[in-house]
Amino acid sequence: MTTLKTFHKPMRFDEGYRFFTTLKLDCFNNGQDYLIGALGGSEEINAIYLGKIAEFDGLMGRDLWLDIRGAHVIYIIGKRRSGKSYTLGVIAEGMACDELRIGPSNQAVLILDTLNIFWTMEQTVSGEQAEDLKKWGVSTKQISDIVCYYPRGTRSDYMPKHYKEFAIKPSDLDGNDWAALFETDPVVDPMGQLLYELYEKTAIEGYSSDFKKYPPKPEYGISDLLHCLDSDKEIQRYPIQVKEAVRRRLKTISRMPIFSTEGTDVRELFKPNQITVLLLRNLDHQIRALVIGVLVKKIMKLRGETDECEKRLEILQRSPCADKEETEKLTRFIKEGLPRGWILIDEAHNYIPQTGIVASKEPLKKYVNEGRNIGLSISVTTQQPSGLDTSIRRNADILIIHQITMDSDVDATSSMINTTMPDTVEIGGNRIKSRVFEHMTRELGLGYAIISCSNANRLFLAKIRPRITIHGGREY
Repeated sequence: MTTLKTFHKPMRFDEGYRFFTTLKLDCFNNGQDYLIGALGGSEEINAIYLGKIAEFDGLMGRDLWLDIRGAHVIYIIGKRRSGKSYTLGVIAEGMACDELRIGPSNQAVLILDTLNIFWTMEQTVSGEQAEDLKKWGVSTKQISDIVCYYPRGTRSDYMPKHYKEFAIKPSDLDGNDWAALFETDPVVDPMGQLLYELYEKTAIEGYSSDFKKYPPKPEYGISDLLHCLDSDKEIQRYPIQVKEAVRRRLKTISRMPIFSTEGTDVRELFKPNQITVLLLRNLDHQIRALVIGVLVKKIMKLRGETDECEKRLEILQRSPCADKEETEKLTRFIKEGLPRGWILIDEAHNYIPQTGIVASKEPLKKYVNEGRNIGLSISVTTQQPSGLDTSIRRNADILIIHQITMDSDVDATSSMINTTMPDTVEIGGNRIKSRVFEHMTRELGLGYAIISCSNANRLFLAKIRPRITIHGGREY
């Protein structure tokens, strides 16, 4: 059994709800600590400290932990300035800090920082914030295993010298990526059709001009796409205005430093026990979405291969006559592959939107739908749950809901809940029996969240713990 740590400081919150159904949730440490997202089947606890229960029913102040033994999809929902990004940082800290975790981590954490607010995790809190941590029984601690990357060509003079640059290779993009980058459909739009055909001829099939045959070039560059556009006989059937539009866009992209023949190895960005922060704010939205889509696809591909090798090795090692050479080969593949891990994204509705064409949409949908099968977790924030693609709205096994006020977002969030909604709740001494969820979400104070998870019998209220590192979000 894992050695358990606790933060059992007596605590009562001024704000809280009273429910009239006893909360049933996985617990440990003689019922003193509660665990959300538990999958069952093991007595081993592998979890990070999330906060405390905030209910006036006997559970006030009990410690609340988030399981990381299993793989999860977590949606953090709330209006602007409700604490979403803060909670995302709490999850990242827990993965990197031994004091805030029970059991080993050995997982990678990749923060796709679309707002450039998570670099502050390099700095510990002080003053009043440090005093607040003491009330919770938590000490300030420097997170050492954190690496910040900026897109090649976007370095500013004020950035610390230890920041690293990253780039992506044009050959990491497929036909769908090129079409999405230019916000065009490869099935019905002539420009999208041309882009997809250019990719196939350049990277997969090869092509011919009047005088020469050109073999496929899997490691192609943008200049190769332009050469195919000018040389291939079949391409010339496209209207000249379509070809010129594609040419202008490809030349524009070729001048962007983030595209390089020597792209950054995804294994540098997705390392066990490391938090990697990609500072993406200074990129155009479509380029930002493309980077996210490319990285997500590469992570899924390499992690899928690693997961298969792990399963094969596990089966092989159970055999009394295991082949030594095969064992060594699988061990080598696993070492060179990707670990289990988490992707964290702020404002996810911009990258998995219900409408519109962005290069990150399909890769992220696949990650949400299939990532848990290969040990990949994801936690995203959104202030517009109604703007998320409908196909992934109900795929979260854990919802962390901060204050919501828009009717459309209240309705969308309500439809995503995966546990029982209380019939009655008492808020500030007032007993609510109608539109209960709406009242609960509108009345939430800063730092409080309603939790919905599949291993609880109903929604419940929690207070998210204070951060041990500086929160990069600011209120304007």
